[in-house]
Amino acid sequence: MHGGSAPQAARVSAAQANVRALLRNWSDEAFEEHAMRFTASYWLAADPEVTARNARIMRKADRRKNPYALSARTADASAVTEIILYAADEPGLFARVAGAMAVSGVNIVDAKIMTTTDGMALDTFYIQNGGGRAVLGDERLDKLAATIEASLKHEIDPDKLLSRKPRLASRTSVFKVVPRVLIDNQASYLYTVVEINGRDRPRLLYDVTKAIAALGLSTTSAHIQTFGERAVDVFYVKDKFGLKIEKPRQRERIIAGLIDALNDDDTKQKQTATTKTAKRAKGATKPKSKSRQVPPTRKPREDAVSKGGPRRPPTRDKPSSSKRASSGQ
Repeated sequence: MHGGSAPQAARVSAAQANVRALLRNWSDEAFEEHAMRFTASYWLAADPEVTARNARIMRKADRRKNPYALSARTADASAVTEIILYAADEPGLFARVAGAMAVSGVNIVDAKIMTTTDGMALDTFYIQNGGGRAVLGDERLDKLAATIEASLKHEIDPDKLLSRKPRLASRTSVFKVVPRVLIDNQASYLYTVVEINGRDRPRLLYDVTKAIAALGLSTTSAHIQTFGERAVDVFYVKDKFGLKIEKPRQRERIIAGLIDALNDDDTKQKQTATTKTAKRAKGATKPKSKSRQVPPTRKPREDAVSKGGPRRPPTRDKPSSSKRASSGQ
């Protein structure tokens, strides 16, 4: 158990004791090693039954050379299917899973992302089909699992596959939700908390998580929620050096990148068209600069050189002899 305040430590110990009671065939040493892989928030957030189930999935997968597990289940009368993924964490893992989900035509309506202290991702996704119901059928779930694994192994490119699929209007397309991104460095001691608000649509989570990875951020924890047409997602992130996002210019770049990811293609096209129209209008109203008047070139006078001989310089008129004679009288 990791450190914390005395009341929190007591609550964590109580939560761990509840889970330990459900893992009867585990030794105390094995459970203690497992408990040390998680922060206090993990023990306080989940139901003991869920936490015990996660522990069994992890223990079974850890026996393999390359630990990996994907489990799917749908509770009775539930409208969602739960997917638990346990795999080695790496930059962009969340985005590749979200991309595989989008390729498979399922929507993520809730998600809980957790990274263990030894670098393993334990992610829980709650998904629905396009009709807002649980994803049922072993064949479809097996195909979804295969697509997720192929995406994680970089055997498929979600962007290329999604570009071939027609973009159908979602049920929320009639609503307008102004995209918003909030960055908070006070809510967590270790992480920068990024909250995004936007209109829910197919592949939204993929676009957002892909943007987060492209911005050089790693997601340690995330909470995905949908309220009608509004998606409200919270991500606990660090930069590539494992530090919080402190610099104002870096925060501005993150906000701009995520706002762009929240906008759908129609909105981006409208914004591009508006920008082009504004530029054309600005160019049309701009006063024309007065061109500098260049005086016409003077045509050279024809002189004697052009006629075949040099021109003689003008000579002064000499006084006439009559004048000289009269003056001499």
